[in-house]
Amino acid sequence: MATTLSSQDKTEALLARSFARFDTVALGVGCGAALGLFLFLITARVVLSGAVIVNLGLLANYFPGYEISWLGSLEGLLYGFGVGFVGGWLFAFLHNTAIALFLYYLRFKVQLFSITDYVDIDHARP
Repeated sequence: MATTLSSQDKTEALLARSFARFDTVALGVGCGAALGLFLFLITARVVLSGAVIVNLGLLANYFPGYEISWLGSLEGLLYGFGVGFVGGWLFAFLHNTAIALFLYYLRFKVQLFSITDYVDIDHARP
């Protein structure tokens, strides 16, 4: 037996699908894994090729203990995961907050317009 949804339920379901929330931990882990793996691979490539990339060494200013070596590639993996996790988590949190505020604003406007249906605005003006 199929259930029928009211117009308000259909609208709520459409809004829930359209403005889906991000999972903060999942996005943090995904971004952390990607950035950590990137730093590990780029450092390992420089170590294997023996090329001198001056700009890569500048990461030591932001990541204490980081150096262009095999140990540095592991440190880059950890630092990259940490920074990527925080960045991904923060992005998801801000996205979810912005969506929640926008949906609150939309619901407020709908309620405001439904109230004005009962108030005669034209006669209230001088």
